Amino acid sequence: MLKQLFILTAFGIFISNAVFSQNSNRISVQTGLFNCFFDGSPIVNSLPIKGKGRIFGNRLIDSQGIELMHRFKKSQISVEYMKFYGVYNYTLNYGNAAAPAQEMWKNLKIISCYYNRFLSINEHWNFQYGAGISYSWGSGSFHHSAFDNGFWTESFNTGYYSEDIGLNLKAGIEYTPIKWLTIYSNFNFLGSVYQKNDIDFSQSYTESYHKNIPSKYSVSWRFGVGFNYGKIAVDTIVGKAKNRITIQTGLFHCFFDGTPMVNVNHRNKYEPFRKLLYSSFGGQFRRQLNTRNAVMLEYMYHTRSYWNVIPELKNGVTEIKYNTINATYERCLPLSQFCFTYGGGLNYRTGSESIVVDYLKLYNYVNQIYYEPVEKNRKLNDFGINMRAGIEYTPRKCLTVFSKVDLLGFLYMSDKNVRNVIQQDYEVKGYPRRFDLSWRFGIGFNF
Repeated sequence: MLKQLFILTAFGIFISNAVFSQNSNRISVQTGLFNCFFDGSPIVNSLPIKGKGRIFGNRLIDSQGIELMHRFKKSQISVEYMKFYGVYNYTLNYGNAAAPAQEMWKNLKIISCYYNRFLSINEHWNFQYGAGISYSWGSGSFHHSAFDNGFWTESFNTGYYSEDIGLNLKAGIEYTPIKWLTIYSNFNFLGSVYQKNDIDFSQSYTESYHKNIPSKYSVSWRFGVGFNYGKIAVDTIVGKAKNRITIQTGLFHCFFDGTPMVNVNHRNKYEPFRKLLYSSFGGQFRRQLNTRNAVMLEYMYHTRSYWNVIPELKNGVTEIKYNTINATYERCLPLSQFCFTYGGGLNYRTGSESIVVDYLKLYNYVNQIYYEPVEKNRKLNDFGINMRAGIEYTPRKCLTVFSKVDLLGFLYMSDKNVRNVIQQDYEVKGYPRRFDLSWRFGIGFNF
């Protein structure tokens, strides 16, 4: 998560002068509806998958992302971030450990930089082609075999983590019906030049893997919509900047319920920084009203799994997915290039929580004891208030970096029935979570 924030930030700083002083720029949202990895995984699922799916019950295994592009006379440079999470159909394989491995899921993140050329077909249509470099990282999981222990089915699954540096090729069509809007479709090929991977399977399972695991190649068919914006006057950047777009991360979160702020004892080698940080990330739009007052709207995404809960047989929150929207009023006390800020506002949080409330003591087929967690799930629609304070530093009038402490407090919390069961029947300590204290860092572009 931090990798994409830092790389996109660095690229944004590098091209900020070109973006804010020239005439042809585009911010796009895009999806790769079809993705082929040449590793035996399907392009589309033959059957819908139960549970929450994005498109047609997860039949389409799509990717999503954003792109920032700057256009010259007959060429373009761009940087993009894509996220792919695919869940696949697979069949439980009873008793045949040597059968081909079946991919269960794949989770990839890709950052790419491109140089593109375009050929104008007419006033509205362009043919585009180009190449660039990419960096990707992610993990996947495979099913090998299964057996029935008399109570339920046990599965043997393995997985991998991979980091790749490679080259990419792109070709497609753009359509611009009006000057500020472009719709496009293209084919994108990625090929790995350097790959570092870690696969957790024993030697006896080597032959059951497809020969291209982890995949070194991929082809995707993408569709996107871009919003074109033109020249921003230099005096707006230099002397009259009143707006700011920010990317930020909450590196540390405290919920006052005994859950750890960092993951020290149960690291995960398949995650960036081995999942040391339980951090959030998001974006913010800020409008300066005058020299001392501002209003802002922000979105933060926070997902984590508490790796210590189940191994240590603890009760408590084991997994969260939070989407939080804040509307905040802020005051600023200028200190030369620094500014002390403080303020407050309203917040709304949606998402889900999984809470381990008990453990079942069970025996496997060789009479060994193990424990199966009993979980309760809560859907969130919570409302509250926030307070924040911090320091901003503006080395250039187009650029601000900051660090802030933010406290969220929730006055109304949804799903009362589930909360009562967790609190009264199971007496889970510190639940529900009414407070979220975070330490944030971010970078903003003023215009």
